[in-house]
Amino acid sequence: MIQRITIFLSLIFGVFMNNSNAEYFIKVDPKSVSHILKSAEHGDSAMQVTIGMWYQGGMNGLAKDLQKAAYWYAKAADQGHIVAQRNFSNMYYRGEGFTKDLKESIFWLKKAAHGGDVPAQTNLGLAYIQGEGVPKDFNEGYKWTAKAAEKHDAIAQRNLGFLYLEGKGVQKNIQSGIYWLQMAAKQGDPVAINALKGR
Repeated sequence: MIQRITIFLSLIFGVFMNNSNAEYFIKVDPKSVSHILKSAEHGDSAMQVTIGMWYQGGMNGLAKDLQKAAYWYAKAADQGHIVAQRNFSNMYYRGEGFTKDLKESIFWLKKAAHGGDVPAQTNLGLAYIQGEGVPKDFNEGYKWTAKAAEKHDAIAQRNLGFLYLEGKGVQKNIQSGIYWLQMAAKQGDPVAINALKGR
């Protein structure tokens, strides 16, 4: 079981920064891009996030520019926009647009998680489980992972299942561990599906 949790953590940590931004990657006409950019310039945090994502991905006629993406994320993050905070955290974590900085990444990740961003809660839970950017703390890892799992995040459900199976941050409970793995598997999580084989 120790080997299984190590494999699971290695697999998930490769995609540590869970990023659910599909709604921002819609192709729009050039006139709309201009209008959205003006709204962002006038302080609309949702439009700032949209422009940031477009610069980050080189979309909708905007050339990929990580510095500009970070600029727009910072403006929205400072206004409390939780998706911007998560994305800004991701950029610091990956070193996109500037030097990798785990301390700054965790700073923004905590803001997004405390603001209720489910992927950020999943990521923060995993950061505590791994001791990545924060001291390893299975109790905190459990707390944040459980919050996200209860909000139907498949990665968090899978991670919570392993925490219960191993008794990390919570009393060991095989039944609860299997339950959470099954919840993740129902959403198609391949690691959870694999972990349930033979159970």
